[in-house]
Formats: sequence, C-alpha cells, structure tokens
Amino acid sequence: MINVANNKVLGPIIQERFEEGQRKGRNEGQQALLQHMLIEKFGFLPEWAAKRLRAASEDELTLWAKRIIHAKTFEETLL
Repeated sequence: MINVANNKVLGPIIQERFEEGQRKGRNEGQQALLQHMLIEKFGFLPEWAAKRLRAASEDELTLWAKRIIHAKTFEETLL
C-alpha cells in the first residue's frame, strides 16, 4: 500500500490541508464556546457581536475569553 503522506509532492500539500482544517476547527470551537459564555453572562447576543465572533482570529478569541471574566458589557469584552 502506498502512503501518500510520504510523497514528496503530495505529502506537504496533504499536511498543509490537514493543519488548515485543524486551525479552522479550533477557531470554530472557540467561537462557539465564547458565544455560549457571552449569552450566559449577558443573556443575549447582539448581531454586531455575532459578526465580530465569526470574523475573529484565534488570538482575538483567546483575548476575549480572558476579558469576559471581568467585563461588564459586550463592548468591554469584544472591543
């Protein structure tokens, strides 16, 4: 059986796609968790906040997850 991952041409492409999928999955998971946290803390999720979550980078999501602990408003958390 041929292991395509060891192929000099296809291997790097497969690895890159795999890592890209992992990053996307982590980002989506962080978005969902932060959304649940925001709803739990503030009772609802304004559309502007939902848009910010969908467009956020992994670093932004991590920062916002830390901010939500002490924040009193959506703005304090997401801006």
